[in-house]
Amino acid sequence: GYLFSEPDFSHRTQFISSCSQLIKYMNSKSDTAPTVSAYASSMYGIEPLLSEIEKCIYSGRVTDMASKELAKIRKKITVTEERIRRKLDSLISRHRSIMQENMVSQRGGRYVLPIKKEFRKQVKGSVLDESGSGQTVYVEPAEIVSLQFDQSANMAEESKEEMKVLGELTALAESYTRELSINTETVGVLDFLLAKAKYAMTLDAVPVELNQDGIIDIHGARHPLMANTMVPLDFSIGQ
Repeated sequence: GYLFSEPDFSHRTQFISSCSQLIKYMNSKSDTAPTVSAYASSMYGIEPLLSEIEKCIYSGRVTDMASKELAKIRKKITVTEERIRRKLDSLISRHRSIMQENMVSQRGGRYVLPIKKEFRKQVKGSVLDESGSGQTVYVEPAEIVSLQFDQSANMAEESKEEMKVLGELTALAESYTRELSINTETVGVLDFLLAKAKYAMTLDAVPVELNQDGIIDIHGARHPLMANTMVPLDFSIGQ
């Protein structure tokens, strides 16, 4: 019942892409390290899921291409925003002399004009806020109320459609639960193997040959926690 968010899908994109790179890398090392590289053969590319996520999510945001309806809604938002901006430019030009500053502000997501309190009645509209000093009132001009109402409705439609897209993507991701789980487990195994290998390299360690004869024959051994501070030890027993 969980709905994956845009960041969730961005993380999945990164993981799936990393898995594909890991598969290619391990395949190229099959001759050098056949046992370790064999782990990657059980991994999945999951290209269909990756392709769909990249189509619908970009830079942490649902794209216009995610659905025709979303593209249509966002076009309405752009057009309405432009109409609001033109109205605001006209209002600023008309009321410049009674504005505390020549710029538009927002209060509760709605555009307002910062009007000097003594000239409040010269601007038709609703006061949505007041400055701390009480010298400025923030007025939502009556001329843009209907446009702002329309824009709020557009934004609600956009949010609803984005949730629909995320729901469909979540369902698609869930259909790849097995593949994602296998990839996660395999990456964990490979990560552990590579971590051990890197640790061994920092210690200048070498693999040992095991036997069933009770023989221990060590040359130039050093305790891993003492590293280069100890004198290497030669030790042999069981011959």
